[in-house]
Amino acid sequence: MLLKSLGLGELPKNSLLLVEEDLGGTKSVFLQRLVLDSLKKGQKALYISTRYSAEEILEEIGIGLRAGEEMQELTVHGDLGSRESLVEICKSLSAQGDARHVNICVVDTFSSLFMEENLHCLINDLKLLLKTSRNCNITFYLASDMGVLQGREEHILRSMVDGIIQFRTEYPAGKINRFINIPKMRGVPPIERLIPYKIKEGTISPDTRERVG
Repeated sequence: MLLKSLGLGELPKNSLLLVEEDLGGTKSVFLQRLVLDSLKKGQKALYISTRYSAEEILEEIGIGLRAGEEMQELTVHGDLGSRESLVEICKSLSAQGDARHVNICVVDTFSSLFMEENLHCLINDLKLLLKTSRNCNITFYLASDMGVLQGREEHILRSMVDGIIQFRTEYPAGKINRFINIPKMRGVPPIERLIPYKIKEGTISPDTRERVG
């Protein structure tokens, strides 16, 4: 639903995908809508937040679900404060070893867990996430604020994931133009254009305005 409306099509399953943004909360809106769509399809989702409580995330995603039925298929970990906690969650998912437990997992925001960690920790944890995605048939979405990590760490993060979705904002002549850029995506031909979008009432939709300048 959301992906189709933005012209993205289906994203690869059992993958590790990076969702980046200069600054702001667009990536979180995008990921919450992805979770909402997944729940409506009967899938099971895990949402991990480093910034907000489980109650706040449940309230945000719960809007639009009928009578809360799909919420039974959603597990939320709020206020995650360390990469060690993320590692333990991944190990728990691997121990279950069954796709029926979780179809997609969001880590929002992944980059904040590694601001004071060394490169070795980042590489090892990405390898663990990749292994978990393949073995447990889970698609991971890692939200990241651009520029939070050091340049080398950011480049390695982008090189190790299966796909990248970037939310970018330009400010020409006092205007605000928002675009989605997809520099790489496993199993999907490169998209040779930026995808314009707009945000209205907490939703993301295509922006069909004609841009000049």
